[in-house]
Amino acid sequence: MRYSAIFAGEENYKATGNLLHSVRTGETAFDHLYGKGHFEWMPKNADASSTFNKAMAQSLRRQGNPVESYDYSGKRLIVDVGGGRGDLITQS
Repeated sequence: MRYSAIFAGEENYKATGNLLHSVRTGETAFDHLYGKGHFEWMPKNADASSTFNKAMAQSLRRQGNPVESYDYSGKRLIVDVGGGRGDLITQS
């Protein structure tokens, strides 16, 4: 199976299809459909979580590591704020 989209998976496809709800109400379509946020929902849905993590890692491999092009001189702390398993920061 190939994981080519960052937010791969049927649940995200459905949420994207409800974008009009977000535009009309300001509420996140995913939250509206599933009753909780994406990262709250993931731990209880192992298959979807696995797909998401694989997609995040594949995206990094395909696009290259943006961390390598940044000058970190003088920086003392780096934080990987995002989803997945921390693939970006562990490759640096």
